[in-house]
Amino acid sequence: MNRIIKNETFTRFDDRKSGATFGKLEFEECRFVNCAVSLEAEPEKRTTIKGVRFSRCRQKNCSINPSFVEDVTVEDLDSESLLIVWACAFKHVVLRGNVGNLKINRSIPFSYARRDLRPALQSAFDRTNREYYEDVDWALDIREAEFTSGTVLGVPANLVRRDNATQFILRHEAIVEGRWRELDLSRTYWSPLLNAYHERAEGDVILIAPKASRDFDAALAGLVSMYDAGILERD
Repeated sequence: MNRIIKNETFTRFDDRKSGATFGKLEFEECRFVNCAVSLEAEPEKRTTIKGVRFSRCRQKNCSINPSFVEDVTVEDLDSESLLIVWACAFKHVVLRGNVGNLKINRSIPFSYARRDLRPALQSAFDRTNREYYEDVDWALDIREAEFTSGTVLGVPANLVRRDNATQFILRHEAIVEGRWRELDLSRTYWSPLLNAYHERAEGDVILIAPKASRDFDAALAGLVSMYDAGILERD
């Protein structure tokens, strides 16, 4: 049976180098401020979050560092700031309702290593995540998620359940090719974003038209134009 926690505020909670598992929890209308999980720079010692549900919660200045996230549902998250999810591996994670400003990153946090040591450590996390996904039937379900802004990097596109009318796949090969530069995307933020992905070699990306943003129509039009030009994929 899950423990249900309602209307509580968690401030400056952090989980440092514990290799802990947090599970069988349901948070309802809770607030999280300056919290972080899995502050661990060794891939094998990261935290596991399993069997947790967040409903109508709020977050401010929080981060989810490299973790294994399994059987988790997030519904109607009020983000007072951008929530960055760093180099996590997912299994059966559902995002539903308004989830605010959410960026799922392939990369590890900048604080994990000096600049010259980052490539080797990033490769170690990439390798661990690839091995994890070998036994995952699906990782993320974002079909009913309404983002204010959002992208998904570092998760195999075939393992993400998407609304293919508003959430598109940009393959690594298309990023390298760079044909989006031939299109008029001036009314959107896609060009600078894709230029950044080109420079960082992020791999496949899921681009999302943010349904909860006033920029939704322009963002979607930009995605559709890239799809029509054969740059993006729906399936």
